[in-house]
Amino acid sequence: MACVVAANWAITHLGTPATGGIRTIPVGFGLYSPSGVIFVGLSLSLRDALQRTCGVRSTIAAIVAGLAITLLVAPNLAIGSGIAFFVSELSDLAVFTPLRKHTIIGAVILSNTIGAIVDSAVFLMIAFGPAAMVEFALPQVIGKLEWSLVAVPFLLPRLLSR
Repeated sequence: MACVVAANWAITHLGTPATGGIRTIPVGFGLYSPSGVIFVGLSLSLRDALQRTCGVRSTIAAIVAGLAITLLVAPNLAIGSGIAFFVSELSDLAVFTPLRKHTIIGAVILSNTIGAIVDSAVFLMIAFGPAAMVEFALPQVIGKLEWSLVAVPFLLPRLLSR
């Protein structure tokens, strides 16, 4: 839940100003992404660890709470951010849940990839329109995956539990 709040704060306060009031950070390969990718990427791996340790119901409750917090904290980004958070986290959950029994690391990587793609597409289209989608979709996916991978070593004990 804190990640969604931090992502909404970062996109308007952290990094270099870009078009439409978005602030960006470098994600490698000469690409720049809206700075919220740091926290959205972390949330993808955190969601997997939460499900592993607390179960699906607690995870869905946290996703719904994150949506509510987004609506309260970032009203200017609430619709795009809230819907993107909700849909991408549910997508991540839907991919991670059946795969976690077979290969935990594979489940984390694939679910985070799907979550990053869905979050980027939905957020950019709703919050900033097609032009931002073209400009930032690939950098956002790259940035979210980078930050989700940063979280994995710290979450490994939780991901391997059960």
